[in-house]
Amino acid sequence: MIAGSPPPPHLVMVPTPGLGHENPFLHQAARRIADEGIIVTYVSTDRHISQVLNRPEFVHLRSSSSSQLLRFVNLRDGMGHIAEREFYLIMRTQEVVTKLTQLLEEVVIDLCSPETEKTRSVASAPPPCCILHDMFSTWAQDVADNLQLAKHMLYVSPACCLAILFQVSLPSFCRFFVLEMHCKV
Repeated sequence: MIAGSPPPPHLVMVPTPGLGHENPFLHQAARRIADEGIIVTYVSTDRHISQVLNRPEFVHLRSSSSSQLLRFVNLRDGMGHIAEREFYLIMRTQEVVTKLTQLLEEVVIDLCSPETEKTRSVASAPPPCCILHDMFSTWAQDVADNLQLAKHMLYVSPACCLAILFQVSLPSFCRFFVLEMHCKV
């Protein structure tokens, strides 16, 4: 950054922990946004950040020209030791969603603190301008609202799934599959 120039914009990405969500968020969106000179802080659960940082395909992200702008921060949720199947079940409970919401708010506030390097192991950054999340991390919207940040949802499921949701009414869908497909004698 040139002395006297404004700091680059900063956004926080909050994907659902899992490979199907990580690929579009990290390998497509985060990397490309950072390549444009925008600070991207990828925030997720302890388990997920650990998995991402230990994958061989992550090496190219650490060595890319945008590596200084792409940062990884875990929520410090304390659930890194839980078995994967169990982890996805408890992620759906209200208690865990409330905890993740509180932890994300702490992270976003910490990111622009001068103590960030000590507390979160990343350099301090300007306050984020928005939170980018996917359709299963909607709890991130509450954090954005509480901190008066813009929020945007990145829809990472195949377009055909969205098309089906818009074209099929749930009662007729259930009637067809439950009654006609499974109840034929």
